[in-house]
Order: sequence, then structure tokens, then C-alpha cells
Amino acid sequence: MKKSVIGMRGARLIAVVVAFFALLVISNIALKNLRLDLTENKIYTLTEGTRSILSTLEDPINVYLFFSDKASEGQSDLRNYYQRLREVLDEYKSYADGKLIVHYIDPEPFSEEEDRATELGIASLKDEKSGNLLYFGLAATNSVDDLEVIPFMQPNREIFFEYDLNKIIYSLKRLDKPVIGLLSTINMYAVQNNPQRGGANTETWAIIQQLEQLFEVRLVDQTSYQIDPEIDVLMVVHPRNLSDDTLYAIDQYILGGGRGLFFVDSFSETAPMPKMQLPGLGPRASSLNRLFRAWGGFQVNQHFLIGDFKTALLISDRTGNRMRHPAMLGLTKDLFAQDDIVMHGLNSINMATVSYFEKDEEEKMEYKTLITTSDEAVSVSNQYIGALSDPDLLRQGFKPTGEKFVLAARVKGVFKSAFAEPPKASSYRGSHLSQSNEPVNIVVVADTDMLGDHMWSQSQNFFGHRLTQAFASNRDFVISLVDNMLGSNELIGIRSRVSFSRPFTRVKAIEAAANRKYHERHQALTQKLNEAESKLRELKANENEDNAVSFSMERKRQVEQYKREALKTRKELREVKHQLSQDIENLGRNLKITNIILVPTLVALIAAAIGFIRMQRRKRRTSR
Repeated sequence: MKKSVIGMRGARLIAVVVAFFALLVISNIALKNLRLDLTENKIYTLTEGTRSILSTLEDPINVYLFFSDKASEGQSDLRNYYQRLREVLDEYKSYADGKLIVHYIDPEPFSEEEDRATELGIASLKDEKSGNLLYFGLAATNSVDDLEVIPFMQPNREIFFEYDLNKIIYSLKRLDKPVIGLLSTINMYAVQNNPQRGGANTETWAIIQQLEQLFEVRLVDQTSYQIDPEIDVLMVVHPRNLSDDTLYAIDQYILGGGRGLFFVDSFSETAPMPKMQLPGLGPRASSLNRLFRAWGGFQVNQHFLIGDFKTALLISDRTGNRMRHPAMLGLTKDLFAQDDIVMHGLNSINMATVSYFEKDEEEKMEYKTLITTSDEAVSVSNQYIGALSDPDLLRQGFKPTGEKFVLAARVKGVFKSAFAEPPKASSYRGSHLSQSNEPVNIVVVADTDMLGDHMWSQSQNFFGHRLTQAFASNRDFVISLVDNMLGSNELIGIRSRVSFSRPFTRVKAIEAAANRKYHERHQALTQKLNEAESKLRELKANENEDNAVSFSMERKRQVEQYKREALKTRKELREVKHQLSQDIENLGRNLKITNIILVPTLVALIAAAIGFIRMQRRKRRTSR
């Protein structure tokens, strides 16, 4: 009887084991594409924009992630970063339906893989100790061999990795060169005998030259009645005295899904003085408030300028005296939205005689402030424009309230048209849109002077070539804006993500405590050395022929004492370092024991206890 019971139990156990492994096989097949992101900030969950970009891939894209395994030994931060990138790229592959092919390559020295890395433009860092070259970069190609490269994966851009990779993929999806439409009432191109500059020859603005290196720039006539649909981004600079036809063309282009970048100004120093004064506008003011108010309930203040005492630039007046000009702003990165991809990494932006944006708080548009003034800015009426050069006068008449004024912003939402119908006798050929079908994106900047060469660069002629050296980030700001606006709506909507890395706070605390202890001992050693050297200098000052022997003996005694103290202190320092390593090693071992042994054992014990209780209950029920 007992043997039969044991045999039955053994058969049941075997059946449970077989069923368990069968369940594993079935789950691996049936749940192959099922993923659960249990991290706190969902760092492995791709955004909807990313999934949309991946799902629309038509041709295959090859991604090559280069990482030197041997050369990175001891570089735990880089190795962990590389592992996280692999996991994210694997997630990308799962949504690309086979159209994203990822290659993980270890470019060992003197190998074909290293030659391939160099050929694709992957940068390397040299390890000072071993002399080995460390590669850690990403390259991607499409079906026509277009190439996009991140030469080295900078850890400080980890929060923007999804955006950077998406931009590469989106760029490789396009086979044509992006088109920028430039509509400007300021002539930004070279003019021979320019009457606006006293008959002097003028060169094409450096910002235009930079844009032409990256994109196809097409001029849009100021009297246009329709924006060419081939234009990917419309860049409007100082829109002054535009006709209703042109305003309507801009309106319909944006509502139709076009991207717009608008530079308006209440006092543009780079614009020529107009021959006629427009009603409601200053002599050098431009406005698109008619469109702005209809689109999203915001406008640029046309009657006030900003004076900022905290960011005022140091300039020279006509007499050569140096002074702070409160209307010339040197804006620093603490005034930028660092969580926006466009502003990340920019150090300074210079602006002049700027205005600011106001918005209706009841509007439900999505506003994202990019640049603000400091909390020492004041709003000054245009009639005081002559007083802006006198800081003392401004300080006496105007007091900062602590308010920060918005100088540049993103606006996103479903825009309404500023026109109930097309203007009379308009030559617009499209159907009238009363509002956008989908949310659209624009960026507005309350200054045009920032585009001028004098605000951000110095140029010199070098054997017929114009060399431009930037002293501010104005160019990078504009190019980043255009580059960002060229992406899909999904790409534009991606912001920075939280960092992948999760610091071990207890490890950091142990390191900090040990470092403090090390620092204290280091200071003590330094103090001892100083005291010993001071005594030696004192003895040497008293040296003469009569006590030369005694001095020599005293010096030897001091040197021996110094050596003993130095050896003792160095030994203590080694013990501190050893204790630091030992504490971290013990913590790591304890964590491994807890995660690998104790937790599974605890779970198993709980399961066994539950099983035992259930078995006892069944026995009691059967005995009854």
C-alpha cells in the first residue's frame, strides 16, 4: 500500500515537472513579443512617437553599434551604458517588423571591424594606461548608402538617446534634401553697393550660409499668395507690412500641417529704417499678432521692450567707454529650458532690443517656454528707446518685479484660422481651412537681431574663404530649431527622458565617507610635511661652522622622523583605501546573496509552507 502511494506521488511529481517545462516552452512561443517594463520611470517603454516612426519604415535601415569590450575593462559606467543601449535597441527591433537591423560590433585592434569603424566615422579614445583605443559610437545606413553617425556616445546625452536615434532613423527615411522656405523683409543675402548700408558691399549673413550647407534654402516672395507645399519648414523673419494674401498663405500653410519658425521684433536694429510709418507699429517693428492671436491666443508685445540688468552685455559706446547695455542681452543656459532637446548643450544666446510674448491663460494650447529673461528684467515702453543706453536712468525709473519674460517658446495645438474666408480677389488655389485637422507645431522668437552676424560671430577672410568664429550659441540655436522642426510630429514631441542609470545611494554614501576620511588624513600628512620643512628651514638659517656637525645630526634626526611619519601615514592611507574597497565589496556580496539566495529561498519556503498548510487541511478533511 505504501509503495503504491509513493509511486503515485512520484508520478504526480514527474507530471508536475513535465507540465512546468511544457508551460515554459509554450510561454516562450506564445508570449515571445510580450514585454513588461517594471522600472520606476518606464525607461524601456518607447514613446508613441518612436513606435509610429518604426512602424512606418518601408526600406531596411542598418544600425551599427561599435563598442570595444577589452579596452573598456574597468570602465564600468561605459559598459553599463552600452548594455542599456543594447536593451533599448532590442526594443526598437521588436517594433520595426524586421526593417531595423542592428549589428553589435567589437572593433578589436588591427581588425577589419576597426577599419569599418574608422570608415564610418566612429571616433576613438586612447586609454592612457594601456594605450588601447576605445570605440563607442553608432552609425546607420539606408538602402541607398546614406550615412548618419554619432561618433561617440556621450553619457551626458543619455537622456536624449531616444531622440537622437529617432532623428537618425527619420533622416534615413528621407531620400531628398530638406527644403527651408525663407520669407524675410530684411535682405539677408549679399548685395553689391547696398544703399541700406551707405553703398557698401554686404555679405550673405553667416546664419544663411550655415543653413545652406545643411538644407536647400528657397526664398519666399513677400507678396506670395501660396506657400509651396514642397517647403518642409517655413522660416519667417521680421514679417513687416505683409499683404492679406501673404498672411493668408502663411495661415493656410500652418493649418495644413506645415512647420513654422517665426522671428518677430518690436525694434529690429538689423532692419533698415522704413520710409513709411505703419499704423500701430514702431518704426522698426514687425508683427504676426493677427495670426498668433487666432492660432493660440498669444501675441508679441509691440509697445514694450526688455531691459535686463542681470544679463546686460558689456559694450563700448561712441566715446570708447565700456558700459553695461540693459537692452543688449547675454542670456545664459540657466535661462534656457534644458529639458528641451533644442536647448540642451547651448551655453549663451545674445539678443538686442527684444520684446516678449503674452498669452491668454484661458487658451488650451500647449506652450513650452524655451528662453526667458532673468528675474531682474523690466518692461520699458518703446518711447524710452533712447534711454536704454543709460543704465542709471533706467534703474531710477524702473524697478524689477521678479517676473521673467518669455522670449522664445514652442506652441502646439489645433490652430484656428485668422480668416473667415479667403481675402477678396485672392489667388490662393487650395480649399479654405477653418482650423488644422491635427495639432501643429510652431516656434516663436521675439527678436530678429539675434540672427545678425554681430550678435554671435566674428568673420575674417582667409585666402578667399570666409572663416566664422562663434562667440555665442545663436547659430546652434537656429540650426537646432530647424533640424528639430524637420522631424515628424512624433519626433518633435519627444523630450528628454530620465536617465537609465540608478545610482546606488548606499555605495555613494560609503565612498563619500571614505573619501572624507582619506581627505582628512591627506590634510594631516600635508600639515606634518609643512611642519618638518619649516623646522628644517629654521635649522638651516641658524647653521654656522661651529654647529655644522650638530646641525647635520639634527637634520638627520628630523629626516628620519619625517620618513617614519610619512611611512606611517601612507600605510594608514592604504588601509583607508583598502577599507573603502572592502566595504563596497562586502555590500556587493551581500546584495548578491540577498538577490540570488535569500529572496528565492524565502519565496520557496513561503511556497512550501503554503503547500504544507494546504496538505494538512486536505488530510483533516479526508479524515473526517
